[in-house]
Amino acid sequence: MKIGNFDGTSEEFNDLVENHGFNPNDFLETKETILDRKWLLIPVGLIIVVLLILSFSSLNGKYFTATFVAGLAFCSWLIVCVQIRFKNSFATFVSAMCLLLLLLVSGGIMDPKDTPQYLKDMKSESN
Repeated sequence: MKIGNFDGTSEEFNDLVENHGFNPNDFLETKETILDRKWLLIPVGLIIVVLLILSFSSLNGKYFTATFVAGLAFCSWLIVCVQIRFKNSFATFVSAMCLLLLLLVSGGIMDPKDTPQYLKDMKSESN
């Protein structure tokens, strides 16, 4: 292990730092890992499946509720992954609202023609 002019094993470096009362974490920069792309693609695929099931099948009762709740869970998973990966609150909020509206429209809870009015009402309430 070579750090600057120091060349030795990690144990020697650790002993040197501890003997002088330093914290090695103060001197070493760790590269922050970015969430892998697969953790975004998996919930996207599951959400697409749920949206297709809700849109093109005639589920009723507990099957509809179970599918809708599964869709909410997958949307939550994707929203958390978006926040971890991009660390952007605006992107997280926009993706959450879009996913919720898609889920409501595909489930038949909200008509597609009502969606623009819902967005306008939401915008006027925030002002």
